[in-house]
Amino acid sequence: MATIGEAHIYLAEEFEVPVAAVKNIGLRLLDHGLRDKSPRGAGAAQITAKDLTYHAIPLICGIGPKETPHVMGALGDLDLIGAEVWKVDPDIGFMLGQGSVDLTASQLLTSNGGAFAAIEVNQLLQRLPLAAKFDDTFAAILEKLAGPDDPLLEFLEVDIFPTRPAAGIRARVAPSEGGSGSVFYNVSFLGPKEKRSKRRDRAISQIPKELLVDLAKLIAPPKD
Repeated sequence: MATIGEAHIYLAEEFEVPVAAVKNIGLRLLDHGLRDKSPRGAGAAQITAKDLTYHAIPLICGIGPKETPHVMGALGDLDLIGAEVWKVDPDIGFMLGQGSVDLTASQLLTSNGGAFAAIEVNQLLQRLPLAAKFDDTFAAILEKLAGPDDPLLEFLEVDIFPTRPAAGIRARVAPSEGGSGSVFYNVSFLGPKEKRSKRRDRAISQIPKELLVDLAKLIAPPKD
């Protein structure tokens, strides 16, 4: 597991920015209460999944240090709204109609998708942890990816709309032993209506699984 100082260096190299710029993001987050102050000094403590979330997303979205607290405060506070779920036939692709279902946040968080989707919801949550807020979900995904590789998680991408603000997670999970057909999930996060931008700008940053896995290495436990 990397220290905050080591993480700053890694993120600077990954996103081709000066280390000072990454440190500045960290200081702005600290000043606005969006990360915890380390009792061991600015860079000596190990970086947590939540701290990594708040450092990495601004770099991914191209958000400057000055705008980071406002944008990350809004993105981190996005609420889990629900998800669309499709069963996928390996021969014909998505099965629509009775093969798809919309799930509420409550159904996702309580693993209760009704008779049709109960198996699919549990299958998703075993592969992809979800929380009521976007920042907690993103951090939980990093922690999951920091562990052993999960071959059943066939596809994963996080979509962030920083100016809206909104976020989504798209995932495809292979069937467990004895099952048939993968399941595709489109999970949505939104803020309160009064805080949603009316601008036409729909800038999007897409974070593939490969980048998420690379970031997760920063919080992975040391190998024996």
